[in-house]
Amino acid sequence: TLLLACEATLPLPTPPSPLQPPELTAFTPVSAYGGVTITLQGRSLGVSGETVRVAFGDAESRAVQSGDGTSLAVVVPRDAVSGLLRIETASGRVVSASEFTFLGADKPLRGDLSDYAYNQRGALSVVIELWDLFKRLGLPKPAKFVQYYEHFTRANLEALAVWDREHNGGRTFVPWQKFVHPQLGPVEVGGIDPRIGIWNPSLTELAGVCAGQAAAFMRIAALAPVLMLGAPTVTVLSDDLRRVEVRVENHGYLGTFGVPSARGLDFNEPVYAKLRGVGCELVDIGQAHQVLGHLDGWGRGLHSGQNLPSYPQTRGTSNAAFIAVLVRGRGALRVVVGSARMGFVEHSIDV
Repeated sequence: TLLLACEATLPLPTPPSPLQPPELTAFTPVSAYGGVTITLQGRSLGVSGETVRVAFGDAESRAVQSGDGTSLAVVVPRDAVSGLLRIETASGRVVSASEFTFLGADKPLRGDLSDYAYNQRGALSVVIELWDLFKRLGLPKPAKFVQYYEHFTRANLEALAVWDREHNGGRTFVPWQKFVHPQLGPVEVGGIDPRIGIWNPSLTELAGVCAGQAAAFMRIAALAPVLMLGAPTVTVLSDDLRRVEVRVENHGYLGTFGVPSARGLDFNEPVYAKLRGVGCELVDIGQAHQVLGHLDGWGRGLHSGQNLPSYPQTRGTSNAAFIAVLVRGRGALRVVVGSARMGFVEHSIDV
């Protein structure tokens, strides 16, 4: 029997040199708001203690490497833009293979419809989450509602299934059932139905959600401008000639133009008056149609500095306009005041 002894030395894996060019393999999350921390993953993302520069378009953020260079936490600048990320270390530069999506600098979440309605049509429009499902699951509230979706885990999904069974009658997680399809043959039907429990509240909470939304919309409607006609003044100038004066006022919170963005829109017509004599006639027929212009409301908005006790309590006459006409004969003067957006008020004045 021959016994041979030998000793082999296998080479150990060589760790990546910190002087190698950086490599970026991924970053999470792929979209974020300004001020949110994202994590870069790769190799040679700086040596311990090194300050790494990360560019989000023309905006730059700097982060100190505290590990082995395989990951790096960096804060998204508030003036970042969407696009490829550029990372620069002492050993080189690298550009991400995929784009980062910048969601905004700590701004309200806005939908395209909201921006279009307010800026292009001069109308109030809001995006409303009908209810907070995530609160029912006990999830901590993030800085932005959309981040609920980014951080949703399998454990959260299991908690949703438990909530659905205990509080939603099992309407979301539908048990699989065997079914014979006329073309496909034996199949199973079931799975997740998001209509009640995810997209919309559970039926037990639906009435309360509807009541809350209706109350919110009624409060918004209460801001609307309100046109009113004051008591007319009829002055007798001669047997068949009279001067009629009427004050038109806006008693609403908003001006007759609506929201501030609507003031300069071409199609947002100002308040006007139409006058017609019944049994009498206007001395100047050109006064039958009078443009009164937009009338301010009494509201001043929040954080404008105009709600202090020292501020004047009225705006003078900027909420009012005046109609004055000469009428010949005896009868009634019909006055109609308003606009397409405001609607119209009508009054008959005996002369």
